[in-house]
Amino acid sequence: MNHIGLQEFTKAGEALGKMTSIVRDWPEILKVRIRIQEGLKQWGLMQATAKKLLGHEPGEASAWISWAHATRHAQSVQVARPILLTAIQKHPDDWRLYYDLACCESQLGDFPSAKEHIKRAFVLDEGCQNTAQAEPDLKPLWESMHTRLW
Repeated sequence: MNHIGLQEFTKAGEALGKMTSIVRDWPEILKVRIRIQEGLKQWGLMQATAKKLLGHEPGEASAWISWAHATRHAQSVQVARPILLTAIQKHPDDWRLYYDLACCESQLGDFPSAKEHIKRAFVLDEGCQNTAQAEPDLKPLWESMHTRLW
């Protein structure tokens, strides 16, 4: 998403705004709206759109992730955490949920839970380990583990 500028997001948002209300609420259109709102950092709108998408596609893990991401920015990590915990109940094999939950818990200083959840993410998708090492949200977790070793 980094290669798309603010102007492109704005234009896309304006085009979507001109659609009829029936089309505007189609799941595929809602997914596009979420990406645009994320690019424009319209966290409150993104929260509402992700919740609407969940109403159409409750089995869609990415809708839960988008809702938690927007909630984290619009409100707080504390408010986003229960969204991810609920999502994991519904999608226990989606590594992204465990990864994002570990990020929240790391930011909250709940290192035992963060460690448990990042390990689960690694089991489900070994490829996320490289990303996790450079993840700013996990830095407190890594530092806590390093401190305990010495």
